[in-house]
Amino acid sequence: MKKYIEKNRKAYDALAKEYEKRVQVYVDKVRRISNLFTNYLKENFNEKKVLELWPGSGLSLSTFEKEWFKTTWIDFSEKMLEVSRKISSNTRYILGDFLTYDFEELKYNGIYAQAFIHLFPREDVKKVLKKIFNLLEDTWVAHISTTLHNIYEEGYSTKNDYPWSVKRFRIKWTEKELLEEIEKVWFKIYQKEFITETNNDKKWVIIIARK
Repeated sequence: MKKYIEKNRKAYDALAKEYEKRVQVYVDKVRRISNLFTNYLKENFNEKKVLELWPGSGLSLSTFEKEWFKTTWIDFSEKMLEVSRKISSNTRYILGDFLTYDFEELKYNGIYAQAFIHLFPREDVKKVLKKIFNLLEDTWVAHISTTLHNIYEEGYSTKNDYPWSVKRFRIKWTEKELLEEIEKVWFKIYQKEFITETNNDKKWVIIIARK
């Protein structure tokens, strides 16, 4: 396991209980962020096999389960897995590193990567996007979202919206550089939406990318 991934695994193990405490606080935000993805799958396809990529509390999965989506979740944090399992009990759970895990012949109709693409250095981002692309059935879609920033940066930083200091690796994406990376891997941007969290001054971009 690469050093930055191990660092992030430890960070989310440490934060898992706090994620669990905040589940009800995040319900409306998670619904808003997942809405484009959920509606696209409901409106366009009968079969809906969805893979969610770490880290996640289980809230998005619970939304998908209510729509009768078949859900799978992969995460490297055992503690986050325990939290998610309490909220979404009908999901198939995989404990592992997305970059190295062998999915064999499995394919998905939708891949949900919320707050995921900023947890890798740029040299690995293309590998992540290619793997997402290859795991999708033809014509199906990926949800890719992250916070946006005025200046691109990457490195270890403290996650400040929690009551204690936990450092993790992350990229601060600008919109331009994020879209460039997504489009390099043959994805087409189908829909794009922005959501602002006024209480902590975060601007999210939600992208629905098609093969």
